[in-house]
Amino acid sequence: MWKSDRIKRMDIELTSFCNIKCSGCSRENTRFREDFLNKKENIISLETIKQKFRREDWPGLVSVNFCGSIDEPTSHPQFFEIIDHFLEWDVYINISTNGSIRTEKWWTELAEKLKDSQHGVLWGVDGLDETSEIYRQGSNFQKVQRNFRAFNQAGGKST
Repeated sequence: MWKSDRIKRMDIELTSFCNIKCSGCSRENTRFREDFLNKKENIISLETIKQKFRREDWPGLVSVNFCGSIDEPTSHPQFFEIIDHFLEWDVYINISTNGSIRTEKWWTELAEKLKDSQHGVLWGVDGLDETSEIYRQGSNFQKVQRNFRAFNQAGGKST
């Protein structure tokens, strides 16, 4: 049996929503029922996060990754509040994103929250200009570029 004090790293999928379609993504696999994906009720609420993720229950945790394997984590309507919750834990926070959602102002605000820390954002960019949009269908490379530049210029750390 596993014990929560042995868990060092945690991946969290906050929603079932993603704003783009990528070939090869598990979201595109037919095993996921169409009625499950992209529904608002498939969101982990801030209340649930606070209830299920209490620091005292995860004493060995050193990093939290909002991984974006099934979802686009930044689409969560209470994303900033969730980040604030984990910022109190003194753990490394990573956010994996396709970067094509939200505004430059939003990304600047996120950078302000994460500034002067090791926390970072992993931007999923495949190719340049229109070639990125071949794999990341529904994305806009120019918007992604504006977003990651806004984040970086505001002091955010990017990969």
